[in-house]
Amino acid sequence: MLSPLARSPVAPFVAILALAVASPLASAQSPLASSESFVAVNPTASGGGASPASSSFSGSGTSPFTFSGPLASSESFTALSAALDDGTLTGGRPMVAGVSAGLGTKDGGTLVDVFGFGFTDPGAGLTTVEFDGIPAPVVFVVGNTRIGARTPVGVNQHGNPLGSVDVDVTNDLGSSSADDGFLFLPALTAGDPARVGGFADVYVHSDPGSFVLVVYGVTSPGTALPVEGLDGALEFVTGYWPLSTFMFSATGTVGISIPVPDDASLIGFAAQMQGVVVDAVVPAVTGAFTNVLPVVLQP
Repeated sequence: MLSPLARSPVAPFVAILALAVASPLASAQSPLASSESFVAVNPTASGGGASPASSSFSGSGTSPFTFSGPLASSESFTALSAALDDGTLTGGRPMVAGVSAGLGTKDGGTLVDVFGFGFTDPGAGLTTVEFDGIPAPVVFVVGNTRIGARTPVGVNQHGNPLGSVDVDVTNDLGSSSADDGFLFLPALTAGDPARVGGFADVYVHSDPGSFVLVVYGVTSPGTALPVEGLDGALEFVTGYWPLSTFMFSATGTVGISIPVPDDASLIGFAAQMQGVVVDAVVPAVTGAFTNVLPVVLQP
């Protein structure tokens, strides 16, 4: 069972951190699957929210537009129809189709291109771009199909990154959104739907060359525990349980598969997870916490 887990006390967190970094290849025992070892590394994983840096393009029909340059490295771009330029599908309002680059630091300042249609249509007026409701400090409309913007600071009240957020474009004609269009780093994202009797796949996104760990716990609204040397805070103030050992992130994305018991009573339960990223251990531990990710268990 997930909910009644015995949790480690918060106080020894730094000691466990140091021990885990010192022995990154030690096997971990999952509280979700008794004594099973469950850590799996997949640095090239993509899809299902796994890696906003991965390139993905799909299209149907034909389009009068030709895309190149930054679009090639965008998170995900989908062309729906050739009629996008005449307002038939957009309803006369702007339409956001994709964002490049799709990830950047929680400190903000990342230059992104927002691609779509209807950004300079007659009557468009002033254009704003928001990341999870936070206005971009710099916005410049390049043309009818492209907007440039710099990301705002993307952190919550504890200084932890927001993780995956929607990108919204609004002008006088209306608004449109790219769901999960940008990822504030370091971040924890979910892969395929987690199912009882199967696995919960999560991905830690960080700088290449870092060590990453995932912990499980229960949040208490408005409270968090700062840890010396780590940006942000641990949001599991009543206790936590490591779900992995520290894994080396060679490319910046590490996938971890966590077995879930075949127990129907767990269906619908939201397991709250948070990542820990360590950039250095000498002369002192430095790094950051990720966002908290609720993983809802499905049948």
